[in-house]
Amino acid sequence: MNDFEAKAVFGSLEAAQTQAGKVLFITLGANGVRIIQGNTSTTIPAVSASELDPTGAGDTFAGGFAGYLASTEDFSFENMKNAVIYGSTLASFCVEKFGTEIRNLQRDEIAEVAESFEVEKQVGSSTYPSTSATRSTCTYFTYLSPTL
Repeated sequence: MNDFEAKAVFGSLEAAQTQAGKVLFITLGANGVRIIQGNTSTTIPAVSASELDPTGAGDTFAGGFAGYLASTEDFSFENMKNAVIYGSTLASFCVEKFGTEIRNLQRDEIAEVAESFEVEKQVGSSTYPSTSATRSTCTYFTYLSPTL
């Protein structure tokens, strides 16, 4: 769900939570994705890009996210964070041009951007700091290359 939908359902982003064992993803556009499991939440910033047109970014994110989970066959909360970064990486390529067609990307291009996006986990808070860096200067945390 996106942040607008989350506010409509829960009243605020801060009030969003899930039942035990369930996971909720709230997309925050250029601010990243909030992952909620029970009362625990983690916000992972988006991979920054030179945005020309956001058309298709959400679908590209969702496809990259689902493809990553399917290819790794690891549905743990920790690996879902990696899937969010992978989906965000693909979406960053999508917004850099007009229209919905993504250019023919190579795995090494995707990996280069994802590996350059470092996010340091804050012990205890389970949150990630946001970043204002451009895509070329972002850094990534524990990227696991999927076998697509």
